[in-house]
Amino acid sequence: MVNSLRDNGLVSVIIPVYNREQLIVHAIESVLAQSYQNWELIISDNKSTDRTLAVIQRYAAGDARIKIIVNASNVGPVANWEIAVRASRGEFVKFLFSDDWLEANYLEESLKAIQQNNDIAYVFSPAAIVFEDRQVLFYKCYQNSCIIHGREFIDGVISEKGFPVSPGCALFRRNEIVNNITSNISAEEGVDFARFGAGPDLLMYLLPLLDRSKLVGFVASTQAYFLVHDGSFTISNDLTSYYEYAKAHFLNLYRDRKITTKMYFRYTKNQDCRLFFEPYRKRLEINDYRAYITLCTTNVRIMDFAKRVARKIKHISWLSPYKFCLRVLRKIKRIMNSLELPKIK
Repeated sequence: MVNSLRDNGLVSVIIPVYNREQLIVHAIESVLAQSYQNWELIISDNKSTDRTLAVIQRYAAGDARIKIIVNASNVGPVANWEIAVRASRGEFVKFLFSDDWLEANYLEESLKAIQQNNDIAYVFSPAAIVFEDRQVLFYKCYQNSCIIHGREFIDGVISEKGFPVSPGCALFRRNEIVNNITSNISAEEGVDFARFGAGPDLLMYLLPLLDRSKLVGFVASTQAYFLVHDGSFTISNDLTSYYEYAKAHFLNLYRDRKITTKMYFRYTKNQDCRLFFEPYRKRLEINDYRAYITLCTTNVRIMDFAKRVARKIKHISWLSPYKFCLRVLRKIKRIMNSLELPKIK
């Protein structure tokens, strides 16, 4: 047991679970084996229909630190996370999904890192993605443990530099996420964030960073393990668009000129821009903005213009996203008129 950590802060390890009677054993055992033992384990059962509840009740009977929540009905993953977090008592929260597990020093090393500075909102570690025949290390963003500014983390997420989306490889301060678990994200009809948890999990990382004084820690000396199997949400479903909506939702709140403009060009060059343009639709006075976006992403001359401006983006970083979009819109109107394409009113 480690006694040198400041205040020996209580860590609330949270395992949300639904029908994992075989897999949850490994998750629970990895908590019991932690070198740092000042923890509580909250297992929130989302109305499992197999023997999951019997398995976790057996563990709870042998350790008073294990607490069980049983939902009256299946409330979906996001609501289940929120129920468990609100029931926690620790200063720190560690999410551990029911098919994952931790190295024995995970809590010890993460606590050492997060207690270096009160402005650190959370720390994250690498995660080994475990396949049947191999392991692949993800989220190894830095060679050594370090502390970075929140803005660097945001830029890493937006620029897709391999930063995490799953909270399963992070230790959070409880006060940073207790009010930041949400599935209320603007999106097209039919996109259900509460069903899968994709998008809301990323926002657990991003929303605390709306406070621009916040820092983020990286812990190189430990790691989590994510098991790949047929029942995994990420394997069974294509959730890419969910994360793109979550990023656009966050940027509409964050309103940083450089990062928002970078997001604009990524969408303009690579995919349908409507996620980014939704917050600006009224201000840009685009009536048929879907048609406009389609033209942006398919017309060669428009794409060439966007690429030329993108290469010079560092020279116009002073320009607000609103004014920048207006300038781009005017240029695109001129190109469209010269091509005799339908005009944007």
